[in-house]
Amino acid sequence: MTRHPTPNLELFSFNDKIDGPPLPMLQDYSEKTMKDDLKSKKGMKKQGLRVLYTSYGESPVLSEYFIPLLYKHQETLENVRGCLSSLSESQVQGFYEKYSRFKLENLKHLATWLEPGIQDFMLHTAIRGTNKISSITAVGGHDLELFLTTLMDRASLDGLNLSHMYWSGVDTTLLLIQVFNKYAKLSSSSNKGATDTTTPGSAATSLKWIKLRYCNPMVTDKVLMSLTGIKTLHDIHLGGLTSISTWGMVQMIQKLDSQITHVFLHDMFLVTDSIIVALGNLDNLPLVKLELLEQVTNLGIRALVDKKMMTIQKLVTLEVTECKLITQDCIRYAMEKVKTVRYNSPYSEYYMTKAKNGYYVSRSAWIT
Repeated sequence: MTRHPTPNLELFSFNDKIDGPPLPMLQDYSEKTMKDDLKSKKGMKKQGLRVLYTSYGESPVLSEYFIPLLYKHQETLENVRGCLSSLSESQVQGFYEKYSRFKLENLKHLATWLEPGIQDFMLHTAIRGTNKISSITAVGGHDLELFLTTLMDRASLDGLNLSHMYWSGVDTTLLLIQVFNKYAKLSSSSNKGATDTTTPGSAATSLKWIKLRYCNPMVTDKVLMSLTGIKTLHDIHLGGLTSISTWGMVQMIQKLDSQITHVFLHDMFLVTDSIIVALGNLDNLPLVKLELLEQVTNLGIRALVDKKMMTIQKLVTLEVTECKLITQDCIRYAMEKVKTVRYNSPYSEYYMTKAKNGYYVSRSAWIT
């Protein structure tokens, strides 16, 4: 891949596992490329990789194999997912000397694992090296202060996904709050009429979606409250958080109110029916996903469904996965009122799906 020409290859993935988001479709990229070509002066796209993926954290790829590939396609890469091995200080210095002009200037989406050495290199070449990047996924807890400071100093993002950041302290929690306060300020400027979409850090590019998963104890109720100031935020995914409270989540939902359109909650014991009921009061919420929530009962689901029948935006999609207190009868009740319902039982290979005017059921060894 690094020594031989591959002029027609645009998407490459290796060591890919089933865990993690699926690969983007080549068709989607081809259609977008055609549109971009029509806008360009010459009407010709530059040949090279546009999407490059490693596995989603299963087994790191040796950085010394991956970085030359990044360098070769630095002018065309738009989407990179790199779970890479750590580097020694001498290795990092060697890469800087060998690739002194290395910048992923057209990168739009980055998923990176925060490991010694490679973190600093990726921050320099990918995050600091471009103003086009719109979403970042960061996994791991090495040098969170450096990562969060970098987020503060660069152009704003549309989306941010922070995952499995187990080490933390007061400083990192405060830095995270400062990052969200920055986006809150940008979104407030947007509401006053700012429409610039090209200038780095412009209000029009303030945060639209957030994923916070297994970031303990960094994510607290105060962090959730800092999210409520971001007027552009509408898509929220929270999972595996243990340093927040039920009260804090309810307060966040109530303050964000009608701006929320998508909610995904998973693997949190603190999520109770009171949180699900609070979701039912949101006027513009069409999609709710619930997964591995041990405290949510039929009462919460029924209240959500019934309340959403009275709001401006009806609930369009409800997904319930392995929530042990939710019964089949409750799901059937939801199917009568919600356009699309997907259900996966925690006790068996039991699935119920209803879309539009029909539904499908498959079952084996249901355990009561």
